[in-house]
Amino acid sequence: MLKPCLHSDFGTKPCSHQLRQAALAFTAGAFLGAFFVLFDLLTYSAATRLVMNAIPLFETSRHVRVSQGEVIWSDPSQLKRNAGILTLSLWPVLFVLSTALGSRRAILMGMFFIAVTTCAILAGHASSLVGLCVSPIVFFLAWNWRRPIIGALAALYCLAFMLAILVVFAAYDMNLQAAEWLRGSFKVRIIIWEYTAERVLDHPWLGIGAASTPALREPRDQSEKPSGYVYPRNTGQHAHNMFLQTWYELGAAGVLLIAIAGAIVAFRIALLPIETQPFAAASFAVFLSIAASSWGMGQEWLMAAVGLPVVYLRTISAIQPQKLSSKIYAKGDSG
Repeated sequence: MLKPCLHSDFGTKPCSHQLRQAALAFTAGAFLGAFFVLFDLLTYSAATRLVMNAIPLFETSRHVRVSQGEVIWSDPSQLKRNAGILTLSLWPVLFVLSTALGSRRAILMGMFFIAVTTCAILAGHASSLVGLCVSPIVFFLAWNWRRPIIGALAALYCLAFMLAILVVFAAYDMNLQAAEWLRGSFKVRIIIWEYTAERVLDHPWLGIGAASTPALREPRDQSEKPSGYVYPRNTGQHAHNMFLQTWYELGAAGVLLIAIAGAIVAFRIALLPIETQPFAAASFAVFLSIAASSWGMGQEWLMAAVGLPVVYLRTISAIQPQKLSSKIYAKGDSG
């Protein structure tokens, strides 16, 4: 627990050295997590299998192979969640490294970026890879033109709600769900997205209720599966798209509220210290990439994975980090 320090304006608040310690602890944990996931991916989940075999309570019958009562194989794709968490933590960790470790920071920043990217590649998590490709571009743009890029991110977030259903119907009409050149997981998502979008029109204003998709989901064996489809026409456990899931479960009322809330978060990036803003913008871009094509928005671990980087971006920005570049300061508020 952080020991509060006296502060003349606000009563008590954590000391700056304690905030720095918290930020460094977060960074160290992310580093250890990245190398643990990398080790597990390269060794066919050796650490995970060791824990499962040592503690039967952790053993699961899904995605593993058991021989003579011992787990001998675990599906590496189950580490996609770990890769996603690391990707969401990427830019806050890079920000901490950029402000705390002097001449060694470039090496450590490069190591962490490579480790996270390798984890996403080996785990086969395409949404993380999209975020890893897009976010450096957003970082560069926000470094030079902060306010326009922050405004563009807020607009893009709101626009995603407006266009989600139209884009899904367009992709389905182009028959991408049966395209030979497209990965199976993408084709599955197009089928789920299109079927969910159709159901949105049944309850357009208030939706079917938060987290109600699994309860109202049709059994897969009773769902239509046209020839050439890799997945039956079904909603799945969730929409694999936050924008579409909001429409389906919360309707237009929920879309309006969540769009406003997200836009406010994006605009508040401009209130952070100047040196924090490019990192926060890049982190928001990662969130958009993962939210658009990955897990359900109501999953508790995902909400924590999205929220924790926000906490640490704010934590490290509160302790007056050193200047990252005279160039970024020279631009002042004109960017």
